[in-house]
Amino acid sequence: MRAYMGLASENPSLTPAQQTAFDEIISASKETHLVALFSPKGQGKSTVLRAVSTAAGGVYANVEDLLEASNGVSPLGIEDTFFRLVQQMMRDNDVVIFDDIDFLVRMAKEAYSQFLRATYLNSVAVAIADEARSKNKCVILGFGDSDLLSSIQRQPRSVKIPEFTSQDYTALFTIFLGDRVKNIDVEAIYRYAPKLNAHHIRLAAHMAAENGNVSSQRLFDYFRSSGLASNVEVDLVRDVELSDLKGVDDVVRALEVHVALPLERDDIAAELGLHPKRGVLLYGPPGTGKTTIGRALARRLRGKFFKIDGTLNADIRPDIFYESVRALFEEAKRNAPSVIFVDDADVLFSGEAHRGLYRYFLTLLDGIESESADRVCFMLTAMDVATLPPALIRSGRVELWLEMRLLDVAAREQLLVNAATGLPEWLKSVDWMHIAERTEGFAGADLLRVIEDAKMRFAFDQKRETVSANAFDYYDRALVELQANKEKQRQVVAV
Repeated sequence: MRAYMGLASENPSLTPAQQTAFDEIISASKETHLVALFSPKGQGKSTVLRAVSTAAGGVYANVEDLLEASNGVSPLGIEDTFFRLVQQMMRDNDVVIFDDIDFLVRMAKEAYSQFLRATYLNSVAVAIADEARSKNKCVILGFGDSDLLSSIQRQPRSVKIPEFTSQDYTALFTIFLGDRVKNIDVEAIYRYAPKLNAHHIRLAAHMAAENGNVSSQRLFDYFRSSGLASNVEVDLVRDVELSDLKGVDDVVRALEVHVALPLERDDIAAELGLHPKRGVLLYGPPGTGKTTIGRALARRLRGKFFKIDGTLNADIRPDIFYESVRALFEEAKRNAPSVIFVDDADVLFSGEAHRGLYRYFLTLLDGIESESADRVCFMLTAMDVATLPPALIRSGRVELWLEMRLLDVAAREQLLVNAATGLPEWLKSVDWMHIAERTEGFAGADLLRVIEDAKMRFAFDQKRETVSANAFDYYDRALVELQANKEKQRQVVAV
């Protein structure tokens, strides 16, 4: 249909993935009248479209041009303004490129509010396609949301920028760093964070170049601290390590081997083909350290850790909850290898009201399995495994079952000693084994409460100047009160 002379086979400003999309658009624009480029944010959609405009001798416009053309026009006439603008551009150009269609649709929604016609985008696209065909022109539209394409009945030729590979990372770092790209191990960066987009890489490159000390380590530090998008504010998470867990050495070792190692050591993971376990279930009584593991992993993995718990309440607005969960899964895949940590899953999925929730999770989990099963670890905690939906924990979805047990007497003693670190020496001068022997059946959280209650009682007596002569009295009183409370709890539950 149309021939473009002097097109370069390669454009140095494009990455290999962007070059692929560029070539497909050029080819499609010679054969059809309506072409759509779809690309998630940050993949270089506008860069590709501008390169096509230069190569094809076409004209490029976006939402800014539409706003200028709409000056003084009623917002309700935005669709007519858009159509007239494209018509005007087609008069003098064989190829017309209009970017940021998503923003156009958003503007229309704001204008029409709840009265927005469902066929808005379809009607405009059909009119543009008919106009382009009658004048033997080609119109290329840029989309950031592929769902918008489905609303167009007269489907355009669709092109998508492929996912970035390490070669794209190399091209982008070269664009942003020039010769200094030789100072970084791009392959290692790609293995660590294979879902970065051009925007992320540009920010990281500029950060690394701030003081002239460009290195792989600076980039890794940046990605670990702020370059990746965890939904957990790490600085607000209590400083805790996996090694702080006592009496469950086998669980800690399994997590180190099957989760932490493949996530933290990309060099070893790449050499041996290691991947984190796809599904991990931590189960056991309350207070045995299941949530503590989540805290430890959050601090350790930083941007690689995504948490779902009761703070995302499905009872208030299920639609918002589901969208939040879907967005979290997408972020976890983009930042893979990563961990999705679902705390108290047996509570989250309990009740008839939440029956649809676990089915939604199954859909998302199957999506992970089909797209990146070896790069996202799905970790659940539960007190009662029997209450979990069987489909959620079937073989294939959960590969590693880890039981969190109540502590034996030696582990209880060690936890008490560790928890008492920082107390006045007098308050620590007690027989910790004797206290540990009196705490049979206590979880780690119970032991920490004994220490905290003893401190509070000691502080109260200090204020009244009635401090006991024996430090053990404070722990004894805390133990007696806690045991009484636990007995009341058992009686209430038994009723």
